[in-house]
Amino acid sequence: MADIKSLQIEIQAALCALSEEKRKEVCSGLKITLPPESKGRLVFIRALNKYLETEEQDYEKLKGLSASLSMQGKQIAPKEKTEPLEALDNKKTTVKTEQKPAVSISKFKRDFKVSGQIGDVSRKDGLSFSSLVHQIENGLLKNDYTEDEIKEVVIKAINQALSLRSYLEGKADLTRAKLRRIMRSYYQERTATELYHQLNSTVQQPKEKPQEFLIRLLDLKQKVLFASQGTDSELKYDPTLVHDMFVHSFSLGLQNENIKIEMKPYLEKKTMSDEELFEKLNVSVSVTR
Repeated sequence: MADIKSLQIEIQAALCALSEEKRKEVCSGLKITLPPESKGRLVFIRALNKYLETEEQDYEKLKGLSASLSMQGKQIAPKEKTEPLEALDNKKTTVKTEQKPAVSISKFKRDFKVSGQIGDVSRKDGLSFSSLVHQIENGLLKNDYTEDEIKEVVIKAINQALSLRSYLEGKADLTRAKLRRIMRSYYQERTATELYHQLNSTVQQPKEKPQEFLIRLLDLKQKVLFASQGTDSELKYDPTLVHDMFVHSFSLGLQNENIKIEMKPYLEKKTMSDEELFEKLNVSVSVTR
């Protein structure tokens, strides 16, 4: 722990020695978010301290980061190196400046991680299929991780006791699309068509509150769209069609007729957000009590 603390101090000192432009490059490479119009060393030091406090500390990575920052600090004021050329009429030797190639900070980007374990969704840290896919897509789109990096981490997130893990570890032709199809089958996820039919037939249960019914329908609506967007989906459902089915099921599925009447003008609005729908339903429930 003491060694890590010393490295953190070295990193802070090395960052102070850099120019403002270099400091911004370092923060960008480490995915550190800076406030707008960030100027002055103190702003960068605070942002770095927050990064070091929130990220898991790995001694080798911190050591590499410290060395890289020190190298870049030296490049700001490179030493001059004289290389004697052939003497011509006793003229002064030509002075050349030797510059070393910059060390990329990008290799110190955060490792891709999957939050939760694949194997038992009833566990506290159990991972659902939709959550797994969401994390994979975020890793690809926002953090520039490669498919191989993501596949390796996903496989490691599978419970070691499962045959699924050893099967995937030995599958040579595993692509992201194949991995998604295999995981969908493992989770026994329903197809977009099955979910759409369920959305069509869902009604409010006897002891279910109207707000709970709305949340259940919104969740089903999202699942239909999510399943439809998958590359392995046979049918692609139009969002407008799915929304109309949601409105139809909510209107018919509500048990209280007075709430149905109150909610009808709001459900007919195509531009109403989920948040506004929640608010209007709360008002409708309160006035019909």
